[in-house]
Amino acid sequence: MKKNILNFIKKLKSHRAKTAIFSILAIFSLLAGQFFIATSAQAADPQFNTFTPYVHTQTYSRDYYLLDAKNDTQGTSWGFPVSANAGDTLTFYLYYHNSTNNSNAQNTTLRVAMPSGQSTSQNVVGYLWADNATNATAANPFSQSLPVNLSSSQTIQYVSGSARWFPNQADWRSAASTAFPNGQSGDQLFASGINLGTIQGCWEFSGAIVFQARIGNQQQNTGTANLTISKTVRNNSSGQGYYSDFINASSNDRLTWQLQVQNTGNTTANNVFVYDTLPSYLSYVSGSTRVDGNYNSDGVTSGGVNIGSLYSGASKTVIFETTINSSNYSSQNLTNYGYVRADGISERGDSAVVSIGGTTTTSGYLNVNKTVRNLTSNQTSLSVSTNANPGDKVLFLIQVSTQVNSQALTNVRVWDSLPSGLTYVSGSTRIDGNYASDGLVSGGINIGTIYANQSRSINFEATVNSNYSNTTLVNYAYASADGVPQTSGYAQVVLSQQTATASNLSKRVENLTSPNGSNTDNTASVGDTLRYTLSYTNNSGVTLTGVQLLDVLPSYTTQLSVDGNGYYSSATNMITWNFASVPSGSTITSSYQAKVQNVPNDNYLIANTAALRADNLSLINSNETRTTVNATVQPIATITPEVKGVSIVARTGGENMTRNLLVSLMASLWCIFFLYLIIENKEFWQNSKVKWAILKIKLQEKIIA
Repeated sequence: MKKNILNFIKKLKSHRAKTAIFSILAIFSLLAGQFFIATSAQAADPQFNTFTPYVHTQTYSRDYYLLDAKNDTQGTSWGFPVSANAGDTLTFYLYYHNSTNNSNAQNTTLRVAMPSGQSTSQNVVGYLWADNATNATAANPFSQSLPVNLSSSQTIQYVSGSARWFPNQADWRSAASTAFPNGQSGDQLFASGINLGTIQGCWEFSGAIVFQARIGNQQQNTGTANLTISKTVRNNSSGQGYYSDFINASSNDRLTWQLQVQNTGNTTANNVFVYDTLPSYLSYVSGSTRVDGNYNSDGVTSGGVNIGSLYSGASKTVIFETTINSSNYSSQNLTNYGYVRADGISERGDSAVVSIGGTTTTSGYLNVNKTVRNLTSNQTSLSVSTNANPGDKVLFLIQVSTQVNSQALTNVRVWDSLPSGLTYVSGSTRIDGNYASDGLVSGGINIGTIYANQSRSINFEATVNSNYSNTTLVNYAYASADGVPQTSGYAQVVLSQQTATASNLSKRVENLTSPNGSNTDNTASVGDTLRYTLSYTNNSGVTLTGVQLLDVLPSYTTQLSVDGNGYYSSATNMITWNFASVPSGSTITSSYQAKVQNVPNDNYLIANTAALRADNLSLINSNETRTTVNATVQPIATITPEVKGVSIVARTGGENMTRNLLVSLMASLWCIFFLYLIIENKEFWQNSKVKWAILKIKLQEKIIA
């Protein structure tokens, strides 16, 4: 008996020793695994753009091409090779992404080599490197060549000042750009390169430099762009159905502000940037910004929004909503200013006023009405638009008036901003028929006091410049006075001998799912299919060349099909049909189908227009179509299209495989340890089994008793 006890104790000690050894090994493996993971993360070297195959549009866990481009003039999507004609503007996207988590790429630098000289085939090369990147060093940078195929032998030149930096996944279309580090300018991108400093590893730190280039010698382009902005407001809470420079409102009312921007010059305005400075007591309504009816990301009141390029005569409308956020500030006027600028165009501004607390909170209001007639063609009547040829002389009339119940308005100032293409005729200004000193178009003139229900007339003459044709010149006049907001009016001069007008371009809408309504007005439900048909008859008397039919896909619809040679660009949300020529008297017709999506509220109005332009015809617009969506749905979030500047976050880094192997090894060691305990202590498990059987028997005997 004593011998058996000694053997058992000896064996137990052996078991404990082995158990202790295995426990120490398991703990050591756990600590070692953590050490190797930490060491691996710390020792990881940065690598750039390693998630292949590369893509042109957003794709999960894929990098963009290092250098990508699109033709803005022709409305193409991102891709290469790029085809272009003389005068076209291209946008380039130079992308970087440190693909290794927990790493820092030191002195990350991007550079672009632009070709010199003329050719029908040009190549733009992008470079990327960092001091400690394993696949992109200064001696052996990461690079990519992008071919540009030209229809004629031309140069390709960087548009000075267009290079902008969008770090940390910022959306270049709407986000404000970030200044280059250490005072670097965009021009350095094409010399030694731009040093962005340290770039951390992960998707969220990826970014790009966006810049533009123009085909052909920029010095030969004598065209100029000019921007105008008009700001108005309406009171949604009071049911006001029109926009005005001045409105009355009460506390907590909801207001809609409208910014109308137009390029009145004769060449494209690039990177048009619009922003608004809200006065105190007005609060921006999140998600309310729309550009030409399409919802846009917030930012117009907190940095501004980039609405892209505006070609000559084109316009865009930005609207957003605010609320009056306090009841403690009544009986006062709140003036809200809006601004616009673009590459090479200084800032312009306009304002609108909301009066809180009643209908008599302003001393008065100015109305401006502007008309024009062609003196050379002996036109006798004034209208908001007239046709003219180069060299013609036109007369503009500005009528400034007040309301019936207005108080006397003092220091009434009137000025006119002549667009490029019109030259003021010296000594032609008259006030109420009396000649006045020049100054209307170069600073403005003060016409004194205007009393209630009084009107004053100012007219002047201008000549059409000889080097302008086939465009529309829009001329704005402005007026202001002490204590009242600025207001404006405009008239236009159409420089073309063609008789083509907007009425020649018609648009109609049909509900294919549930036919109803007229050609321009109908109703639909969510999920219905709409067919839009565009028709244009050339009544100009000459053959039109380079004709483009343009239609922006309406808000809250998705494109289903496009007929003919039309193509849909997700980057611009626009459908384009190209026609080499349209003879006089002929008609072109195109159509597309779209599906109605969820809308923000019941009876939501989907309004849409189309446009047409040609080499020898200024842009004209179609009539508007209106579809009322009968659907009570929950508000939906704005869906961001698959475009540059938007990425899907994914976990990256070469240390993931090492980590997984170490975790697997540790789990295996622990399984072996527990299996050993079971096998080496089988006597314990057997004794436990016997004791459990005896306990069950005793319990059964107790129940029987």
